[in-house]
Amino acid sequence: MGFLLDILLPRRCLGCGRVGEYVCFSCRRTLRAIIPSDSVCPVCQKRAIGGATHPVCRGKWRIDGLTAFFRYWGVLRRVLKTVKYRSAFDVAGRLMALVPLTSHNLIPLVKNGFPAILVPIPLHLERQRLRGFNQSELFGRIFASAAAVQVEPGILTRFRMTVPQADLSDRKRRLANIRGVFRVNKPIADKYIRQPVILFDDVYTTGATLSDAAATLKRSGFRFVWGVVLAR
Repeated sequence: MGFLLDILLPRRCLGCGRVGEYVCFSCRRTLRAIIPSDSVCPVCQKRAIGGATHPVCRGKWRIDGLTAFFRYWGVLRRVLKTVKYRSAFDVAGRLMALVPLTSHNLIPLVKNGFPAILVPIPLHLERQRLRGFNQSELFGRIFASAAAVQVEPGILTRFRMTVPQADLSDRKRRLANIRGVFRVNKPIADKYIRQPVILFDDVYTTGATLSDAAATLKRSGFRFVWGVVLAR
């Protein structure tokens, strides 16, 4: 069946349209991996060693650090929009295969003797029903499999429908739009409360979504929350 589909509906590069792969060799070369020296503090967005939150930016409810794999531009922007709005599951797996494995070393998979768990940023249930899936969970599960991390999507829920962050260009509006939209499922969360959390999202722009989600997790008792995104 897969061979027949490849003939009837051949894969085309989302960058240049060439038949063969969703991201052809030439377009893969345009992907800009984020090297360790380009890591930023997720609070002030200034350069930070390993993406750890600056000491002066730390706070009781603030996220502890951020790892991003690629720059959000060019072919990668088109690929992510395809996954989000056209339900292209096959694209997600092929894109995650391009994630530079050395970047995994920047992520604290173990903290104070406890293994990390991965919590994807949730969609509102209505939006997830309309879309058919949560792209952050889709990418997160692929990453978690490669990093040997347990995934627990039931810890965090989004209880209020909001305007998509991509539709808001103003930072203040984005912050206001996402503020207070997450809740923690305590019966599930309590099972993992001592473990560090990898909070996974597909794209980081202003950091509003990750910041609010991290604050929600920390207020419920989690002590360490590190953000991981595919693109920044």
